[in-house]
Amino acid sequence: MTKKYLSFILPAFMLFIFVSSNAQFSIDRIDPPHWWTEMKNDTLYLLIYGKNLSGTELIIRDKHVKVLRAESNQSGNYFFADLLISPHKKAGDLLLEFRKGNEKAEITYPLKKRDPSGHQMAGLDGSDLIYLIMPDRFANGDTSNDVFDSMVQNTMNRDSAFYRHGGDLQGIRDHVNYFTDLGVTALWLNPVEENNQPLESYHGYAITDHYRVDPRLGDNQTYKKMVNELHANGIKIIRDVVFNHFGSENPLIKELPDSTWIHHFDKFTKTTYRATTLLDPHGAKADRKLFLEGWFDRYMPDMNFDNTDLRHYMIQNSIWWIEEMDIDAYRIDTYAYPEQDFMREWAKAVKAEYPGFFLFAETWVQGPVIQAWFAGGNKMNQGETHLDGLTDFHLHFAINRALNSSFGWTSGVSEIYYALVNDLLYAHPENNVIFLDNHDMNRIYGTLGRNPEKLKMGIALLMTLRGIPSIFYGTEIAMPYTGNHGIIRTDFPGGWPGDTLNKFSAEGRTDFENEIFDYTRTLAKWRRGSLAVSKGKLKQFVPENGVYVFFRYAGEDIVMVAVNQNDKAMEIDLERLDEVLKGRREFKDITDKYSFTADGPLVLKPMHVHVFEVR
Repeated sequence: MTKKYLSFILPAFMLFIFVSSNAQFSIDRIDPPHWWTEMKNDTLYLLIYGKNLSGTELIIRDKHVKVLRAESNQSGNYFFADLLISPHKKAGDLLLEFRKGNEKAEITYPLKKRDPSGHQMAGLDGSDLIYLIMPDRFANGDTSNDVFDSMVQNTMNRDSAFYRHGGDLQGIRDHVNYFTDLGVTALWLNPVEENNQPLESYHGYAITDHYRVDPRLGDNQTYKKMVNELHANGIKIIRDVVFNHFGSENPLIKELPDSTWIHHFDKFTKTTYRATTLLDPHGAKADRKLFLEGWFDRYMPDMNFDNTDLRHYMIQNSIWWIEEMDIDAYRIDTYAYPEQDFMREWAKAVKAEYPGFFLFAETWVQGPVIQAWFAGGNKMNQGETHLDGLTDFHLHFAINRALNSSFGWTSGVSEIYYALVNDLLYAHPENNVIFLDNHDMNRIYGTLGRNPEKLKMGIALLMTLRGIPSIFYGTEIAMPYTGNHGIIRTDFPGGWPGDTLNKFSAEGRTDFENEIFDYTRTLAKWRRGSLAVSKGKLKQFVPENGVYVFFRYAGEDIVMVAVNQNDKAMEIDLERLDEVLKGRREFKDITDKYSFTADGPLVLKPMHVHVFEVR
């Protein structure tokens, strides 16, 4: 039998194959590209891509690795191998021997040793400030990766809201000092994996390769360097994960490993977006099925997690990224839409491997009970979700309505009061991620009618309410854009070579932009050192006459936040607040930076949020 060596250089990894010259089958790729010894979960699930794999046998001559399953799919172009790895297995290349008749292929599969110094996750907590970035729209640090002729969308056009603009990971690396100056402690990037799609490939949510950074953003090595640099500067990294759908150009969609990997309909059928069908005690099964199985978009096939192999594939992918890149937290996109028993299984598996890892889920729903149904640690849902927090849309809606409506029994600042009453639904409301806007919504400054006072009120509330605050890039310079998604995600000025304006520097910002930047930075840096705000409890008083007061407190560390949404100055009687103040009358104003003693009623500025340290 004549033999030769073949090597296939594939995205993010390399296979070395020893195969006969007239091979009747081929092995082109293995997911995951490598694994580690000493993992708590001792089973490794390999998905192998190739040709004519039907009837192929897998042989592993290693006493510390046992083949539990080895079989091809019906087409013969995928092969599933489930391997049990002994805790005594040492790191090194594992030889996989594939045989089919007289033909054979030998593949060296890397088993790496875990780095004991990594993965000491502190997770996220109330001391953090998250900064949300859409990488394509933030900064272009490497113009050489703007366009690839080999990709489906092989153009770049900054004048189009829905084309790629050229932002990348290098652009993010170039601005680490900007993040630290602002007071950011965690970066949340919209998905960075390959999106080789014909339309709107810039946003990242139609993934076509789950193990490869999109080359227009950089590569896996650049991503790892970025994470290391962020960590060295005290900034955590949040990976945005998507389970509900894949991109339509994903090879696993173009040729399915099994027909049951996606939900099928006779014609294109959208989801109803009605998460209520999951918990409605009176709900129809047909409505629930349509919500879960309908597609988000024609280009985003809906995945079916009743398929066990798909479950293994995605759980293992999540663990691979944490181990490979030292991720600190996951934000889970469209959490309500996949099969919920899988989402619980996935979170449990991640927590089993990394107990300190932080998970928070996007729950874009209407109503506090519907939102809280998904939270970890409560008794309402159908099983423990193992989630640490949720994206708190309920509080988001309340803040937006409060700042855009007049005071009333349930309106104006009363909206925030009532929203926080619903914290009784959560085991840990302090772990919810709170926000004024995000990549899917009109920017807060535009929503508030470009009113500077209201914007500052919103920022002050964001920085002092319970939860983990998140700001969308550009909020700190009052980016005002409203409209379609492409417009909302406008480029950060100064991030591109040749930009005439550079908002990354004080010199490039207007006086008003610097005012908002400095206001945001002051509160951001202060709150991290405030035990009351970062770790403390919340006590609120019923709003009266357009004035809302709440306290954050931890022992003797007390912060009073007084919100006056009236267009005139108002007084508050401090004796009403003595349940917390206990006669204290010395205050330090954090934003205006002065201290005083209140001998009588406290006077509040019109349309203002006062943040006082109580002395």
